[in-house]
Amino acid sequence: MVEDELLIEDLNPATSPDGSFFIGAMKGGKTYALTVSQINSVLVMQTLGGDEDFAQSVADALDGKAGVEALDGKADKSTTETHSLTAKATPVDADEFRLADSAASWGFKRLSWANLKASIVAAIKPYINSGAMVSATSGTSIDFMSIPAGVKRVNVLFGGVSTNGTDPIILQIGDAGGFESTGYAGSYVNISTTAAAANPSSASGFGLSTPAAASATVHGKISLDLMDVSTNLWVVSGNLADSTGTRFHSAAGSKALSATLDRVRVTTSGSNTFDAGSINVTWEF
Repeated sequence: MVEDELLIEDLNPATSPDGSFFIGAMKGGKTYALTVSQINSVLVMQTLGGDEDFAQSVADALDGKAGVEALDGKADKSTTETHSLTAKATPVDADEFRLADSAASWGFKRLSWANLKASIVAAIKPYINSGAMVSATSGTSIDFMSIPAGVKRVNVLFGGVSTNGTDPIILQIGDAGGFESTGYAGSYVNISTTAAAANPSSASGFGLSTPAAASATVHGKISLDLMDVSTNLWVVSGNLADSTGTRFHSAAGSKALSATLDRVRVTTSGSNTFDAGSINVTWEF
């Protein structure tokens, strides 16, 4: 009597086979029974290139025999193997690292040293950034444009700055729409060896100092700090000193811009021109 032929499609399906299930395999004309656990071991061994202990632990975890605990030794083994490698003191941009990608179900990806450096720099931006120093030897204003978005502080630095007269030196700020010439609140004080005179800021800018004479040169720093990002409200404070020792200047004030600050200008409230010194800006995120 010839038994009916048994077809694979006639078998009962298994939706979640564990390691004890058998699968038929043929080699050299003979039929063998392999467990799911054995097949997992072969697949993982081929992937990991011969690491038998680790391959078996992964295979056990895959077929449900040992669960997650089977992978407990992975970190220790990986650490040992990494430590045994030849050390490289100075990585180059083409060097690569392996990482687990959280956006791809924790699958392994490769990351170049160049991209790692770029990511770190982008994440922790340099704390203090400097503009290009400008010689204040001519013109009625010194402008600094393209201050990047996101800054929280801008410092204006004066080194021996002088004008050809005694018009008050003022500071203006602006955004993509241009420099703003209204709405400045605050005052500054000129202190000399004989008197101290307070002066309201000019309507067109923060007042910083009134030179005692055309020959006066001022040194120091004026800082702008972002107080309210929602209204682009900036506060100003700082000190300047005349190198001749005749005057000390202190200023404070505030102003809200119509948009994000991206420029500052040093000028005067009159028509005097700059004739000495240098000015620069730094900004902080």
